[in-house]
Amino acid sequence: MKRIYQTYQDAELLQCISENDEGAFSEIYRRYAAHMFITAFNILRRRAGAEDAVQEIFINLWKRRGELQIDSLKAYLHQSARYRALRMYKDERKADSFYERLTQATSDILQDDPVVFRDIQQILQKIILTLPGDQQVIYRLHREQRLTYSEIAKNLDISVKTVEKKMSKSLKSIRPQLDKLLFLLLFFTAGI
Repeated sequence: MKRIYQTYQDAELLQCISENDEGAFSEIYRRYAAHMFITAFNILRRRAGAEDAVQEIFINLWKRRGELQIDSLKAYLHQSARYRALRMYKDERKADSFYERLTQATSDILQDDPVVFRDIQQILQKIILTLPGDQQVIYRLHREQRLTYSEIAKNLDISVKTVEKKMSKSLKSIRPQLDKLLFLLLFFTAGI
């Protein structure tokens, strides 16, 4: 007997997905994905970022389906979209702030000591070389050639979403090393 999930209440759908029912999961997605997208988009103002936020929430919902205890599915998904988008926004701002500080410190070093600047540039290039090839290309196109994600996507014949994901992975991978490099830059610019 085929189930008609549209008639199910949210609590029934949650029970079904806890029993690995993909049809119930699809119904939850159908009901709430658009609303979640709007919530995330209103925070991020980027279509691809909002889509990523919604996708990550649904992946997590499916992975945790056996352990979830949710009173109001609608409220839970709305808050999840809001929280995930805010976290993504904060991470993006943090990356922007880091690069602003790195640019300023680099500029100061270039003016004060070109030899130190050259050495730090070599360290940065070694860090970039630790990235997988496709991430390296995207990182260089964006950071060194100043191409937008849309321009990179067009040049590489991939989606903007793929570019965003690869840049995000790149930044997560190299940020700890770049933080150390920034410390060195600040160390030299302070004249310590």
